[in-house]
Amino acid sequence: MVQSESLLAIRLGLQSTLVKLGSVPQVHQTDNSTAATHKLGLDGRHKSLQERGFNEEYLQLLAHYGLEGRTTHIASPNEDGDIEISQRRFERAVKQHCYCAAPVIHKHCSLRNFSIWHHGKRNAGRQQKLAEELR
Repeated sequence: MVQSESLLAIRLGLQSTLVKLGSVPQVHQTDNSTAATHKLGLDGRHKSLQERGFNEEYLQLLAHYGLEGRTTHIASPNEDGDIEISQRRFERAVKQHCYCAAPVIHKHCSLRNFSIWHHGKRNAGRQQKLAEELR
């Protein structure tokens, strides 16, 4: 879980994901957020959205893990649609959880714990394919 779309959030999210995965993939794909990319050229204000490059700090992060960077194409929601749909489903589940849990406050229940449980449940069916990819 990250609190913002900053380079620090990318760094922490990537690190925790790689530790949990126990492996480093060849490619890290991100959207065109300013945390990872910037407009190229001396006067970036006049550049089109397609003329973006990676920030130096993001390139250093990729190099640290030996990753190749890739971005989704502008105005191509199909490229990150699975993530967006998953995020909407998660938001709905959190709202439902909070609605149901509101009358009774659980001492050991937190949004972070719920998130870990929910994502574990959603990813349980993907473990076999992940294991095949990691071979």
